[in-house]
Amino acid sequence: MARQLLEMGKEIKMLGIFDTYAGSSATGMEKVKEKIVRQLKKGPFIAKLFLDNPMQTLSYQLKISKRKLKPVFLKTKKLTKRFSPIKERFTKAMNLLIENIS
Repeated sequence: MARQLLEMGKEIKMLGIFDTYAGSSATGMEKVKEKIVRQLKKGPFIAKLFLDNPMQTLSYQLKISKRKLKPVFLKTKKLTKRFSPIKERFTKAMNLLIENIS
């Protein structure tokens, strides 16, 4: 781009580009599919981290999972009551897993 501007006789003091994520126009199931694919791509990275440092990785993943799931559980009291047993089982399972590794 700078070369093209110079060829046009323009003076360039600085050339900067802002690269931003514009998001997706997908809705409904297509949006869900995109989220799933995006999460699956993280799998190999998380697996490598787990192999290098299992305790720290599990602890971090549990913390992140709780943070991301909390708004879902708290949206309405109905959802909270409905998913509370699942949340409790998930937390117990993750805590047991962490205890057994250490």
